Amino acid sequence: MAPGMTIEERMQAGDFEGALAMLTEQNATGKADPGQVLMEFNLQVRLQRFDAAAKSIRRVMELAPHVANNMKELEELARAEQLATERLTNPAVAGKRSGIGIPPPFAMAYVKAAVQHAQKDHAGAAATLEEAKAATPKTAGTLTWRNGQTAKFIDICPATTAPRSSTCRTASSSR
Repeated sequence: MAPGMTIEERMQAGDFEGALAMLTEQNATGKADPGQVLMEFNLQVRLQRFDAAAKSIRRVMELAPHVANNMKELEELARAEQLATERLTNPAVAGKRSGIGIPPPFAMAYVKAAVQHAQKDHAGAAATLEEAKAATPKTAGTLTWRNGQTAKFIDICPATTAPRSSTCRTASSSR
């Protein structure tokens, strides 16, 4: 990166390390600007330096007490990000008190097929259902829609089978 770049230019160029170094140096001298310390916090979270980020957000609260409530929310979000990162990188933490994660590919395929069907793209919906069938786990399970309708994972019909036919057990879906 060019040595004469500003903090913002470094961030735009993806040089978060360089931008953070400049901010840290700038904020260490004299009375720091709360906005600059908040930017430092943002970069520390992005770079997964969560302990330093916690110190920075507390410093923002000291410099600008009138925004302390909002900064506490950001502090909680940084803790959530730290926990999410630990779940992805630390097997000892991976399953502890986890929340809802990203839907599995076969469930996303169901949604995609429903949208394609609603858009009258029946061939696309059939192809997507084939993708879903390939991605469906080999263990039994059930999807439940908000309206109460359910479908078992094993109930995904092949594209060549008409829904509700005797060879496809979608009839076992409840409404």
